[in-house]
Amino acid sequence: MQDLIGRRFGRWIVIASTTKRDSSSAVWHCRCDCGTERDVRGSRLIAGKSNGCGCARIEKITTHGLTDSPTYMSWRGMILRCERPCNASYPSYGARGIAVCDRWRHSFEAFLEDMGERPDGMSIDRLDNDLGYEKSNCRWASVAQQSRHRRGTKLNDVKVSEIRSRYAAGALQRELAADYGVTDSLISMIVTNRIWKPDPTVRGS
Repeated sequence: MQDLIGRRFGRWIVIASTTKRDSSSAVWHCRCDCGTERDVRGSRLIAGKSNGCGCARIEKITTHGLTDSPTYMSWRGMILRCERPCNASYPSYGARGIAVCDRWRHSFEAFLEDMGERPDGMSIDRLDNDLGYEKSNCRWASVAQQSRHRRGTKLNDVKVSEIRSRYAAGALQRELAADYGVTDSLISMIVTNRIWKPDPTVRGS
């Protein structure tokens, strides 16, 4: 079997082999440039039939010259977690009904005009976590500011189960810590089952 680990196919990077086989072809675990991870048949990668998770379809050709900027990455990530079910953060955003306003969804330039460039060390934060992404509900904030904003977050069996499911789907521990307003070390202990043992009565535990 040809070793594909580390090779790039479009937006895919092959990060691990699997024990799966599909139609006599090996299946590889891949990560898209947007962060989405998925198992992909090797024959499709080699033939150029799978070049990414599909996130490229939501991006338009731009002329602003900022497609590699931190601000553009925040804009793209915001849309992906709200609109792509295969994105690791979708359960906490799109699946909850969190949406991007039409003005921002269809124009990075409008987002840049409203929010300005992303300051170093900051990311986009919603003032009301039950509302979507729009100018009146968003700011640039540091991890510390976001954690204080969410300091009232209380974990329960359902949220812990959600954390484990998102981690298994590829979410980073630091991303989960920021989303739930807890420390990285607490997330680490949860996903390794060192605390908060899975409750069999909770779906997804």
